[in-house]
Amino acid sequence: MTQEELQFQIDTRREVEFNFSGKTYTITYSSQDDGTPCIAFGRLYDPPEKFSDFRDLMNRAKVGNYFLRELI
Repeated sequence: MTQEELQFQIDTRREVEFNFSGKTYTITYSSQDDGTPCIAFGRLYDPPEKFSDFRDLMNRAKVGNYFLRELI
């Protein structure tokens, strides 16, 4: 999946699931404590980390020791 394809998936609010090193990661949608919509990312069944938008996700999300942006 390219970065543009991932951005389209997120822009259309589709859930994304992928495996890396035998672990499953998900991208879903939630809201911040103040009610602002956000992107929720993390390992399946673990509490997700919340990101304000696609740019924030690409800048901060990590999969193991790698940034998500390095893997796509």
